[in-house]
Amino acid sequence: MRILHLIHNYYPSIGGSQELFKNVSERLVTSFSDNVTVFTTNVLDGPHVLPAQFISPREETVNGVEVRRFSFFRQYQPTLRFSCRIASKLRLPISDYIRLLGYGPLSPSMFRAIVDFDADVIGGTSHPYLHMFFPLLARHFGKHIPFVCYGAL
Repeated sequence: MRILHLIHNYYPSIGGSQELFKNVSERLVTSFSDNVTVFTTNVLDGPHVLPAQFISPREETVNGVEVRRFSFFRQYQPTLRFSCRIASKLRLPISDYIRLLGYGPLSPSMFRAIVDFDADVIGGTSHPYLHMFFPLLARHFGKHIPFVCYGAL
């Protein structure tokens, strides 16, 4: 089975979601001989954290799991945070959407790769990151692959 996992950060980043996806991805490879690819950002901490610590290389294999790291736009984040504060104070209904964009990752290259990727199933974690909406948006480009949202605490 060809599985695509989407996560805001992946090994060597440390966190609950990162550990969950690393363990699940590696077990799918070793126990079931599945082909697992992880799409993630190229930073060590969350996409909303400034300044960013970058991870190299862009593509690597970690314990049988293909990992592809994508860059994303960061320069808009201070403006979005300010806009979100204003929208929240004014109780505008768009504040949640602005906050979502502020968390990011706003990565056209990751979105395009999801549309182009041939997978049997896509799994993703964690909210409120924007990459969780990419598989749903990809449906508008003819990508109709089941999407599983993993919970991680």
